[in-house]
Amino acid sequence: MPPRDARPQSGKEPMVVSKRIVFVGLCSFLVCGSVPLRAQETAEQLLQACENLERGLRFNGKTAYVPSDPDSNRCWGFFSAVQQTTAFETSPGNRLLFSCPGPTTTLTQIIRVFINFAHAHPEKLNERAAVIAYDAMQVAFPCR
Repeated sequence: MPPRDARPQSGKEPMVVSKRIVFVGLCSFLVCGSVPLRAQETAEQLLQACENLERGLRFNGKTAYVPSDPDSNRCWGFFSAVQQTTAFETSPGNRLLFSCPGPTTTLTQIIRVFINFAHAHPEKLNERAAVIAYDAMQVAFPCR
């Protein structure tokens, strides 16, 4: 598998979008994603996929080499979307998802945040993965 850059993939400027557009886009991603039947994936299922990714992840400088198995790709793709949606704003300065990771926050750091949060809150593992991912992001990267 070709190397993937572990640096942030979103632009430096936050995007201003309506809540409806983000909701439709997020639903489309979850329903039409590359892994059918996983639209209602639980946090526990995503945690297992991300732990698999983390075990096989290799670095050369800032370049991440992601294992080519379906679980690793699902975790990487899921959190790539999470990373990009954290930049959405309902109006200038008002983040839609109430999460404000810094411009140098990497995708691998975001995945680690989710893994740590999931381990710290085992009672939430049966909830939808997207809800727990955004809860983890809000705790780790609160907006000021």
